[in-house]
Amino acid sequence: MINKLTAVAVLVLPILVTISGCAPAARKAPVETKPPVETARCLPHDLTVDSLDNHYARIAWNPGCPETRILRGFNIYLSRKPSPENRNSRAKDMAIPYNETVYPGDAEGRADRESFEFRDLTLSTRYFARVRAVYDDSTFSPPTNEVEIIGYPQGAITLAESYFGRQDGFSFEKNDYCKTDAMENDLYYYSKDGRNFLCSPLRISRVNRKTEIFTTDKQGTLADLAHIEPRGKGLDKAEIFPGTILLIKTATGNRAALRIVKCVDAGVVRETTIQYYYLSPVK
Repeated sequence: MINKLTAVAVLVLPILVTISGCAPAARKAPVETKPPVETARCLPHDLTVDSLDNHYARIAWNPGCPETRILRGFNIYLSRKPSPENRNSRAKDMAIPYNETVYPGDAEGRADRESFEFRDLTLSTRYFARVRAVYDDSTFSPPTNEVEIIGYPQGAITLAESYFGRQDGFSFEKNDYCKTDAMENDLYYYSKDGRNFLCSPLRISRVNRKTEIFTTDKQGTLADLAHIEPRGKGLDKAEIFPGTILLIKTATGNRAALRIVKCVDAGVVRETTIQYYYLSPVK
């Protein structure tokens, strides 16, 4: 009996071992693979003209960067005509950058603002500017919006009383001083009985230039005021005081805004200092 049972056990054991050996291996949980995450790149936008002064202009923009900047810098483009390029293209810009090397950014250290200065612009000339980020792999961002830049003549002059100095007249067209009775003169100053006046050269002679003078109570920057079209007929002279604002129209129809800074009447020295902004014809 024992021998029979032993024989059965011997027969069953290989079968069990065989069955056990055929059992499938335990499956491992699948490893989840995540798609590669593209590094966020700077996308500059909101380009504006920050300030203008004769041959100088400063533009500013939001660099549009994530917390960690990954870029070489920016390319600044300046042209005389609007850009016709596809504004959504990330291809290399075929225009030649204004900056000879990639511009690293300004020294202000603001995360939401960068700026760039032009210092050699031609007066009364229309320019168009835009900006692109330059990435580490030398590809480019799409361009920002385009802004128009026009530098008009502006500054301060000191006019001596008519016929009493080398600076007793001023030509806005030439952006320079001249004599009171010079054919190019647009304005002259005189003082009488403690009162001060700016006058049209037409008062001297009918062959001289006619400048129309308009008084105004409007306030603002001279650049904004110069763009106001004066109404009615202008005067050939106007009394002035420190703080007086005048609008003028020259013989060629161009406009300027003036702010009187001071008037000096000290014996032989009679003069007035004037800030001006002149809308000269744009090229």
